[in-house]
Amino acid sequence: MIIIDTDIAIDVLRNFAAALAWLNSLPVGEHVVISGYTALELLAGSHNAAEQRSVDAMVSRFKAKWPTVGARERALQDFRTLHLSSAIGTFDVLIAHTAIELRLPLHTFNVKHFQHVPGLTTIQPYTR
Repeated sequence: MIIIDTDIAIDVLRNFAAALAWLNSLPVGEHVVISGYTALELLAGSHNAAEQRSVDAMVSRFKAKWPTVGARERALQDFRTLHLSSAIGTFDVLIAHTAIELRLPLHTFNVKHFQHVPGLTTIQPYTR
């Protein structure tokens, strides 16, 4: 299983060739998931019904995973510690803790957003 961040989901929505090639190169049966908070970010970026339908199609393709209460509580603790010093966003810390709970590295290009989250590993999966 692979978890992707919002920036990669946006690349896929925009049909960015490198993102699509990377997805197509994954082994057959490899499941790609997103955090439920990524789904919310994507929906928030929809400007019209057509864009929202595209987001809905992606969310159904990449199943949304939600962190447990314990993971959300740890996200709150990390947010309290990190938001002033590293400017991590609310959804970013929740996305990070979704990946941590799943014991997966987060595939993202927003390494700066996530670099201070304890226990999180990030991967940049293709070249931009």
